[in-house]
Amino acid sequence: MSNYGIDLREKTSFQTSDLFTEKAQEFLREAIHNANDNEVFFVGTPDSTQRIDSVKLYARGNQQAVPALINVAEPGTVIIHNHPSGNLTPSSADLEIASTLGQRGVGAYIINNEVSDCYVIVLPDKTQEPVPIDIAELAKLIEPNELFSQKFPGYEYRQQQVDMLKMVVESLNANHVSLIEAGTGTGKSLAYLIPLVRWSVTNKERCVISTNTINLQEQLIYKDIPALQQILPEKFTACLVKGRQNYICKRKLNMILQSPETHCDEDELEELYRIADWAKTTNEGSLSDLNFVPDSELWEKVCSDSESCQRAQCASFNDCFTTRARRTANAANLLIVNHHLLFADIAIKKETGFSMDTGILPRYKRIVIDEAHHIEDVATSYF
Repeated sequence: MSNYGIDLREKTSFQTSDLFTEKAQEFLREAIHNANDNEVFFVGTPDSTQRIDSVKLYARGNQQAVPALINVAEPGTVIIHNHPSGNLTPSSADLEIASTLGQRGVGAYIINNEVSDCYVIVLPDKTQEPVPIDIAELAKLIEPNELFSQKFPGYEYRQQQVDMLKMVVESLNANHVSLIEAGTGTGKSLAYLIPLVRWSVTNKERCVISTNTINLQEQLIYKDIPALQQILPEKFTACLVKGRQNYICKRKLNMILQSPETHCDEDELEELYRIADWAKTTNEGSLSDLNFVPDSELWEKVCSDSESCQRAQCASFNDCFTTRARRTANAANLLIVNHHLLFADIAIKKETGFSMDTGILPRYKRIVIDEAHHIEDVATSYF
């Protein structure tokens, strides 16, 4: 049984009245008729009864196909298209698109031209309101003689930290933007980390923390977050997200090693072989994991890049360091990034219609920008 109250085991074809309001059915019929009964691509939004009530038309096609504009569909919505033949069996292309969008919580339906029959490929995720987190409960954690004073090494009570934590909780619960200025020694990282952890675990939402400096990133990843993982009752994960150019590409490295003299200058060969030896043993494959600083031009020849990446077609795909890092990020509750990577991701998403399956970062809804006084310079370099 799905969260829509529809059991896909019972049948594959449904009466449209089960899934669409009368208003939506009429809109679909008229749009298909106006397209000379060819295929038409729609996106529908369910109402409180989980029936499609609002429908937008995005593309018209011919008798066999229609452009599928998958980037316009948000989680909880449904992509809809008609099969003029009346045979609602999904094609291979239909299934591939439905599989991709289903991972994002987007449903996929096929209807006939009369809008009297519907084939459900994937049901959408049911839209749920976020669960508020308890401001008093979280504030108590950092009060004197409470959990953090007992278990956090070197912890000192600070009223400003409690005040900031409460502001962060209020912002998360109300879904609004807060601008918070905190002086040195406030303990601001814990003031936002504690609410973010609770919010992410409670609402199953990924959260992003963006910083300007490597020092703060390392403090979060190697000190504050590990401490919270030991103290807080929630089980959560966090990862530092880096651009793909920080990772070695095994395919590019192996290609160069087949004919190193062709691709490298003589003074680069020694470093190349050192990188090759390191690539056999490194777990992360990241530039920061390398025990020396390679020549920048040489690293560019062997690092991962989007233009040459073969993705799933690559022979090294299953062992790809970049792919492994992406999978880790997809599974994490908290993502730690720098401002440049954050705005690079936003710039990519802007070009692709803000589809959350494009860009550098996986889908997220909540973000804390620490060291925010630096973002103007970074943002204006991208826009």
